[in-house]
Amino acid sequence: MIHLLLFTLLLSDMPKVTKYGISLHQKRTLFAVNEMAPIWVRVGNNSPRELKVKYLPNVMDSLKVTKAGVELKKNKKYQKIDLYRNMSELRVNGHKDLGVDLTRLFPEMKQGGIFEVAYQSEHFNLTGKNVRISTEKLPNLDAVYLLKTSMGDIGIKLIKEEAPNHVRNFAILSAEGFYKDMIFHRVVRGFVIQTGDPRGDGSGGSGFSLDMEWSPFVKHNKYMVGMARATERDSADSQFYICLEETRKLNKDYTVFGKVVSGMDVVDKIGVVGTTGPYGNPPNKPFDDVALYSVEIVEP
Repeated sequence: MIHLLLFTLLLSDMPKVTKYGISLHQKRTLFAVNEMAPIWVRVGNNSPRELKVKYLPNVMDSLKVTKAGVELKKNKKYQKIDLYRNMSELRVNGHKDLGVDLTRLFPEMKQGGIFEVAYQSEHFNLTGKNVRISTEKLPNLDAVYLLKTSMGDIGIKLIKEEAPNHVRNFAILSAEGFYKDMIFHRVVRGFVIQTGDPRGDGSGGSGFSLDMEWSPFVKHNKYMVGMARATERDSADSQFYICLEETRKLNKDYTVFGKVVSGMDVVDKIGVVGTTGPYGNPPNKPFDDVALYSVEIVEP
């Protein structure tokens, strides 16, 4: 009897093992004030058998958003929406991605600012990526985005169908005036010219990342525009480059989101300026600064 009691006490002290797993997925973290701000909560089946929906969590109950340490209130009506509708069970080793519009669940986010995102429940304490809601509305994605440089103007058209998140990220930053008084910090002859870093040394960005987008319909051909990133595949931010030649090795590893439609001669001129070379400190930086004064949005 004593051994049975001891065993029962030990079991009560063990952490509970849930039948499901939870993870957060955010494809983009910068949004215009008139956009949805989606997050995907992935619910996975950890049990050896199919899980009925009644055993799965209401994820909106556990999502938390704070601003400057203050927790935001939820929209109770939206919180009650059944995200498992038309679903009866979760198969073994299966998962379900539940999309939630954060700005609808937390209406105060529409005021703009930087927000901390988390998922907190009895079994999980997960921290998501910070989200920033701009006070700018989403610009016209069909406009020409004109790079005003010290060597002339370069016009870019965005490829919204193939890289919708990168296009919106770039458009919002442009509308905010983020791309102002920068330099082309990296020029590699026969490869790319690169800008978009507020620090000017290749280490900076806006601080809000987005996941890579790949499409078989756009390639790194000459004069195509792609988004630079760090070693992590889903770490693109604000830095972008223009291809000086066809660059197949970048395909499937970097996102193409635009193409040059005017100022090709300016791209070519920047592409042959003198630089510190691959072994310089910093590498491939022009000896004389090539300025990016601003990015103007020119309506069609």
